[in-house]
Amino acid sequence: MYTKVNLRKKYSKHSGTSKKNSPYKFQLDFYHNGKRMREVISDVEFLPTDTKEQREQKKRIVDKIKADLEIELANKSTGLLSRELKMASFINFFKEQAKKKSPNTKVAWDNTLNYIIELHGNKLKFVDITENWLE
Repeated sequence: MYTKVNLRKKYSKHSGTSKKNSPYKFQLDFYHNGKRMREVISDVEFLPTDTKEQREQKKRIVDKIKADLEIELANKSTGLLSRELKMASFINFFKEQAKKKSPNTKVAWDNTLNYIIELHGNKLKFVDITENWLE
């Protein structure tokens, strides 16, 4: 299911000035798991004194943040992993999971980890784990 992300202007509260002369930021407005979410992009503020080029550059940044969020939400809804997660270290993940196990189970996890490192090295990433790899 595709989740649409809307951009809405969020004006700063300045008494005595019109919206036209007020700084503003953009807010991401979307639904996630049936719940409406709103996030302000606080790092990018549009000022009345910005030049046309500055506004265009800031708008490109905001559009990229919006596009990244849409991709992330689409990946979550379809069960796909993000590129960042695919490139993450499986070895580090496995070590962190092993720490959470009971002492008896931890021995089996440590042995499995040592075997994986022996066969595939210390730099195994999630993207490297395929059906063939599992077999």
